[in-house]
Amino acid sequence: GYASLFVHPFLLLMSSYRLPSALVIGWLGILRVVVNWRFNQPLINVLTTPIAAWSVMAFGLNAWFRRMRGGHIVWKDRAYTLKNGSVPSPTPRDVAQGLRPYADAHDDP
Repeated sequence: GYASLFVHPFLLLMSSYRLPSALVIGWLGILRVVVNWRFNQPLINVLTTPIAAWSVMAFGLNAWFRRMRGGHIVWKDRAYTLKNGSVPSPTPRDVAQGLRPYADAHDDP
């Protein structure tokens, strides 16, 4: 969904489907202008929306590739390793600092 709206039309600009692609990009731009006008947002948001969409997808793909390679998930200077595909285990640094594992942090007694 997301990529088909914010990446695919821009890629099609370089193909023989320039006109349909330009119409889709124009329509997205008009929608962003209307939303920005309605909510009193700066017009620079119209130009930065595709960049933000591409960035969100890049973060997601990076996390997915890292997970497929068996890498760590890093958040707030803490690295987690997923075991059995579900609950991240704390790093030795987290244990030394007395931090609770992720699953316990969300459990209410």
